Amino acid sequence: MLCCGVTLLLGTMAFGQTKGDSTLSLANWPAVGDGATDDTASIQAAINRAIEVQGTLLVPPGPHGGCYSSGNLLIRNSTNLTIRGTGGKLCWRGRGPNNAR
Repeated sequence: MLCCGVTLLLGTMAFGQTKGDSTLSLANWPAVGDGATDDTASIQAAINRAIEVQGTLLVPPGPHGGCYSSGNLLIRNSTNLTIRGTGGKLCWRGRGPNNAR
């Protein structure tokens, strides 16, 4: 699936990984994943790190069975980013720190 110029294909990486390590997991960030909590900041941090290490961000099922709720996310131009769903969902809510309403 393609959304917003990002390949969404739905693994694991720690905060300290460096370039060459290719896989990160949203589970390593403090996202709640209950469908109600705004996880925008955690998702943005995970995306930024994936870009930094030129990796793939995996989206596992939310620990509370819902989706990871997000407002607008910023993905820089000329970025090669893959986001793979591994049973999880990103749910856009149309708000967030990059486009507060």
